[in-house]
Amino acid sequence: MGGVLPRVCHAASLLVTRGVVGQTAAVNSVQQHAQLLPCASNFQQCITACGVAEFQALYEWLLASPQQAEDVDVIAAGQAADPRTSEQRTPLELSTFQLLRDVGLSVLGSTLDYLTLCQHSDARCGEVVEQFRSVQAMGEVLDERMRSLAKEYLPETGVRSPLLRVGHSVRSDLQAFLRQLPGLSAGLAATELGARLAQTVGQRARMLSWHLGMHAWVRGLRVPGRGAPVLILHEEYMSFQDMISAVVGTMVRNGQSQMALVEVGVPLEDWYALAAVRDFPGVQYAGIMAEPDQPSEIEGRAFIFEQRRAELQTSLGDRGVLYLASLQRAADAFPSRSMDMALVDFRGRSADDAQEQMTLWESKVKPGGVLLGVGFWPASPEIILTSETASLLPDFHFQSEEEDHHSLGLALGSSPRYRAAVRARLASHDVAIDQLLNSSRCQQLFQELLANHEKHVPELVEELRGIASGANVSNERLFAMSLQEELAYCQETLTATPRVVDHCTDSMLCNSQYCFDAHNEDGDLADKWLFAAFVQFGKSNFTVLNYAGDLLGGMSAFAFNKQGIAFSLNWVGPGDCDPAGLGRNFISRQLLTAGGWDEAQRIISQRHAAGHNYQLMDFKSRRIANFEVAHDQVSEVAIGNAFFHVNQYQTLSVPDQMVGNSSLHRLARLRMLPEPQMPQDALKILGDQRDRSYPIFHDEHSHVKGDLSDWTLATVLFDLDQGTVDLMAGNPKELHLQRRFRLSMPPQPAHAVVV
Repeated sequence: MGGVLPRVCHAASLLVTRGVVGQTAAVNSVQQHAQLLPCASNFQQCITACGVAEFQALYEWLLASPQQAEDVDVIAAGQAADPRTSEQRTPLELSTFQLLRDVGLSVLGSTLDYLTLCQHSDARCGEVVEQFRSVQAMGEVLDERMRSLAKEYLPETGVRSPLLRVGHSVRSDLQAFLRQLPGLSAGLAATELGARLAQTVGQRARMLSWHLGMHAWVRGLRVPGRGAPVLILHEEYMSFQDMISAVVGTMVRNGQSQMALVEVGVPLEDWYALAAVRDFPGVQYAGIMAEPDQPSEIEGRAFIFEQRRAELQTSLGDRGVLYLASLQRAADAFPSRSMDMALVDFRGRSADDAQEQMTLWESKVKPGGVLLGVGFWPASPEIILTSETASLLPDFHFQSEEEDHHSLGLALGSSPRYRAAVRARLASHDVAIDQLLNSSRCQQLFQELLANHEKHVPELVEELRGIASGANVSNERLFAMSLQEELAYCQETLTATPRVVDHCTDSMLCNSQYCFDAHNEDGDLADKWLFAAFVQFGKSNFTVLNYAGDLLGGMSAFAFNKQGIAFSLNWVGPGDCDPAGLGRNFISRQLLTAGGWDEAQRIISQRHAAGHNYQLMDFKSRRIANFEVAHDQVSEVAIGNAFFHVNQYQTLSVPDQMVGNSSLHRLARLRMLPEPQMPQDALKILGDQRDRSYPIFHDEHSHVKGDLSDWTLATVLFDLDQGTVDLMAGNPKELHLQRRFRLSMPPQPAHAVVV
């Protein structure tokens, strides 16, 4: 943050009173130091006369106070910043930095005046408050000048607020200094306090410079496919230690006097976390020092580890424990949701590694806990962007030995964050749902579908009711939203806007070299409320990336279970709706319980109210098949060579199917592109935006260029060879990983089915 803090002197010799004998010596002493005062007009002579080197360093440091925002882009590139010309700096910026420099030097001048009086045995040395009266006057001048600057340069947005906040902070520093003065003994204590105040003002100027530079730099950041990130820059922390202390202190003040903190990546020097938690007796600390990658470094690391462990024992006693281990092994030792706070060092990590560590340690933090990171700075912008790419709600965790569907739904709907998302998503569909439910024809279809689902899948209807109850929304409207595609078949008699069929694209391949499926989850921007759910429900154990307010696995970007069955989904539209069938969301919810391929086939083959497309995967047997369903017709195609799927029947003959322009355009474009040979190829294909009206990938960029369809809410890669499901960040052609999910079992090539 610009420069090294000078050391403030502590030596008692600073105030050694010079012995004087007789009136002549006293007079000479008074005349001598009277010539030095005020020191603000004669800094160099005063500093030389006092004979304290630390004051020389402090004076030079204040003279070098910044006069502008730091050029963060240049610093990030490892270069020295060139000062901008005065024409490039705003008047408010110039005036505020000059004001801070003046205040710092004025405080130093008053402190040197006082020191000079004490060193020359002047009686005024005992009048501590009176001798620092000028500091009070500085505060008044500061107030007036900041008010003037705020009025005069009001249009300068983006700079004004942090400048004014720093002005208020310095005013608070001056007031705190004045409050402490009466309780101090004359001489050393008052001098040290004055020197520290001057140092604080200089540090605030440097923090402001860094803050303004970061502010300008952050405004130029872009998360791929998602625009500018939202970052809050705090200028009130003097150091990283201050930040940790503030966060822990806030939790303690809010009633959490006992807490567990884990530090992942204990530093080899500057152990800020230890110093920060020392003053909080209710904090239990666990530190993890990473094992070195190189065998030649093991002995040296072990030596530092023993030193750190001794420090920990001295500082925290039984409240602290330190481990030397690999980060993965250490993470495995901590139960899920066991820590109140995790402090993770991301310095030197790749974006992919940082994302994996974020995901790993976030799962160790209790709901309402805090995940802190070190290493979010301009030299590593990829780390900052990685932390900002997630547009997901918090993860949902549910575990129950009983298969109580209402309780599962209630948990899904009742958490404040989920409840707000359910309501927001339902509200975005209000107009369409009103049109459906207020039509006698649609109301009849709705009642027939509801009765059929209560007869055949009552437990899933109850699960939806649980969500509605937890979120305090209408059962009827939530059920209608889940069956919106099926109910939309009655819209032809209404004046509603015609349905736009624009949902999802898949690119898959499963040969002897690679086996994968890449999926774009497309939809309306109002359906952006996605969350990852980890559920152990009776005998079922599954993970999904789901839409808020719908059945798990019903409306999902991906889903897989402990048995290795996974799937992605695409909308397809047969010509009519059969109320004797089940809604597509209810059937895909059932797929989460499939114990193997045969059971999954049976579930998919149930009679549908309309139709659906499933990319079914079996990680255990390394197998992918494309299923198309229209009512009771089913087509299954085993995937070997490259295969694409959009929103139209491609293997099942459905003469009256409904196909939208987007689907036609995307399929045509897919057939023009080279077939994927490996997973990265498929991701690049799914990021294609060459067709401006109906591109394969939809984002802000495509809509600016004329995209007439919807939005890509998520891109997912199922890699059956690696046993992973990757959620990508932004446009998948950039190959930026947002989050990685691992199946509980590795793939088993010995049982592979290769077509």
